[in-house]
Amino acid sequence: MTTLDLERTRLRTIGGEEFYSPAVNQVMLLTRTAESYQSLADWLQRDGYFLVTLLANDERELADNCFKLYTVFSHPALDLFVILMFPLGRGVTEFPALHTIFAAATPFEREIVEYFGLTPSIDQPLDNYQHVSYPTNLHPLRRTTSTADIAAALNNHQPPPFSADADIGPLPPGALEVPVGPVHAGVIEPGHFRFHVAGEAIEQLDLHLGYTHKGVERLFQINYTLHDGWKLAEHVVGDSAFAHSLAYCRAVESLAGATPPRPAELARMLCLELERLYNHMGDCAALAHDVALELPASAMAAPREALLRLNECLAGHRFLRGINRPGGVILPAPLNPADIRHRVGQAVERFLPPAHFLLTDPGFRDRLMNTGVLTRDRAKSLGAIGLAARASDLDRDFRQLHPVGAESFPEISADLKTPLLEIDPYAVSERTAGDAYARYAIRVAEVAGSTKLIEQVLSLWDNAWTEREYRADINLRRAPNFRFGLGDAEGWRGPVVYWLMKDKFERIYRCKVTDPSCLNWPALKAAIEPHISEDDKARPFETLLGDFPIVNKSFNLSYAGNDL
Repeated sequence: MTTLDLERTRLRTIGGEEFYSPAVNQVMLLTRTAESYQSLADWLQRDGYFLVTLLANDERELADNCFKLYTVFSHPALDLFVILMFPLGRGVTEFPALHTIFAAATPFEREIVEYFGLTPSIDQPLDNYQHVSYPTNLHPLRRTTSTADIAAALNNHQPPPFSADADIGPLPPGALEVPVGPVHAGVIEPGHFRFHVAGEAIEQLDLHLGYTHKGVERLFQINYTLHDGWKLAEHVVGDSAFAHSLAYCRAVESLAGATPPRPAELARMLCLELERLYNHMGDCAALAHDVALELPASAMAAPREALLRLNECLAGHRFLRGINRPGGVILPAPLNPADIRHRVGQAVERFLPPAHFLLTDPGFRDRLMNTGVLTRDRAKSLGAIGLAARASDLDRDFRQLHPVGAESFPEISADLKTPLLEIDPYAVSERTAGDAYARYAIRVAEVAGSTKLIEQVLSLWDNAWTEREYRADINLRRAPNFRFGLGDAEGWRGPVVYWLMKDKFERIYRCKVTDPSCLNWPALKAAIEPHISEDDKARPFETLLGDFPIVNKSFNLSYAGNDL
């Protein structure tokens, strides 16, 4: 038996009933009691599994006539997802909470409370997601709540006068408050940050997001079929348009049992890595700008623009919209590997010298090192994911852990397993220290890594592939009604995950979107607030108020990806 088979066998012995396997790397366990649901989650937590997503679904009109929870976990080292399904029972509106076992469950359970009107079993307060401008009993994801009901409730609601304390609560006695937002300078989206400071040091940070709530998951249900939902997916988070549309398409392909053709998989990986490149370049430039190093900032920002123009040539859109479809890709024109190789090479050659210069510049290092430290233990306990986790020496990269499509091709798989230090010799050892400098260094190293992956993709591209469309047949009639598919893509911030359930008309019965920012906002808060090093108990970490813009930019989380 393989290691994966042994793990699947072991899972069957710890409790729960194996319901069915939605995919070869997925095991779904049915839990019938709250005790078994929570004990299974506790066992998975102690065994190193981490939370991927958690959602509720209103299935009261289906056979079981109840609300259900679906909780997805990832094995820390194997390509295996474990999915716990828990039916609450007819008429039951209390659900067993997991946020005391997995801190990462907190934002998901907060959404369940407000969007479904369900009550957590653990008497531990959950922060509000919606604002006082929304009625408290709206519950927009209940199937019995119509769009007309929502519109009427909003029109009749009279919100109280604005008060920061109404959203976040009163300040501790004697604390000095520095409020920032929710409206920010420039084009940044809204979020309310309230700092409690003692002198220059931040003692506590209160975060309140949700100002860009758009009702995305309900829009999927009422306006889109499984075939055209990609149109909304690529607008959920603007700078991750390709990763979101790819995760959505993979969820549909999982439902249909379809495998995209080889050219489609290579084209998808090319675009995913281009998205990673231009975003990392922009963030590195922004970090240099935040510490007033304008010359290297300008030098690193210019190659980003060159890549955006390349994106427009490839996709007809600077943010790579319009390429992905369930089953494959549609290209505006045949790929030109020589031109892509030349333009990517030029951009990276312009970016890396100033980026490497900053890695060794004393002033830059002094400002970013030991600033906004997220230790490995805190990252793990909070369920941090993606780049933020990797900078804290927590290696959670779905391209390696759960390879899909071209990521599983032998030539590309070997490159994904190559340590970044071997790809980029300037990727200094401090890149896993968990501070703002480490997050910058990881970005620089990933630029080099993505460049190598793009070169490998282009070397595998057959010049005989001159078609514009490469797609497998998507026949959803073969998929049982009210089954779900799971799709993921390792975006530049981390894994983007879509959970899709099909109804009997090939429409979307339920869509749960998980952007890595949802899991990483608590990690940003933890990095800002004072704490003690796990390795050196005498070494306290604290962040000065003037350093918050640097820490915030080093994470560069999405508001839109959180405020669904």
